[in-house]
Order: sequence, then C-alpha cells, then structure tokens
Amino acid sequence: MKHPQIRAAVLTALKRSITEQITWFDGRPGFLEEEDLPAVAVYLTDARASEDSVDEDMWTALLHIEVFLKAKETDSALDAWMEEKVYPVLADIPELLPLIELMNANGYDYQRDEEMMMWGSADLSYSINYVM
Repeated sequence: MKHPQIRAAVLTALKRSITEQITWFDGRPGFLEEEDLPAVAVYLTDARASEDSVDEDMWTALLHIEVFLKAKETDSALDAWMEEKVYPVLADIPELLPLIELMNANGYDYQRDEEMMMWGSADLSYSINYVM
C-alpha cells in the first residue's frame, strides 16, 4: 500500500518548511493534550478502488492536512496558519510525484473539540488518484 508513503511525503515537505516547534501526526490523532498544540496531522480517508482504469489498480482517496491550535484561537488564526505555513508547501511536493497521478483541491472545514474545549482545527483536503 502507498498510504504510508503518501503521508510521509507530505509530512517531509511540511517539516522541511515549517521549522517552529509543533507536534506532527502521521494519521489523525484520537486525542490531543494541550502541550501537543500547535499540531499538524496528515491522513487519508475514503480510500477506494476506482473504476476509471481497467488495466491498473487505480485508487482515489481524500488527503487531509489538518492544523490544530488551542481552542482560544479564532478561525481567522487557523486560516492564517494554513495560508502562511501549509498551503504554500502543497504547491510543490516532489516526493509525491512518483506516488500519485492526480491531486485536486477538495475542501476546507473547521472543527472544535466539543468535549474538552482544548482545540480548534482547520482541515484542508485534496482528492488524490494513485496506482496501488
């Protein structure tokens, strides 16, 4: 499976560009402590075989890059973090070139920790196609 390689490629590019102290997650974290923040998680969802190709094992998935900040931070702070630190990196990830066929912007969403009120997040997602 290419899933670990895809996540690793994105994490490598982000770590190369974002040099401040943050917590990195290979996968979406199940629980965050306040000392983990700020944090960035890279994960895949909705991976499934595609019917677009007959002779290859073509797959599609959603690639997520989610930024977590302390709950007191506003959505505007999440947007600024994403726009200044994450989004520019996604335009050029040479490590992804041999791994995926196509990458298109899919969506952008916000979430808040409703149980512990510890974090807020912005989730930037891309639809990717790749040969397994």
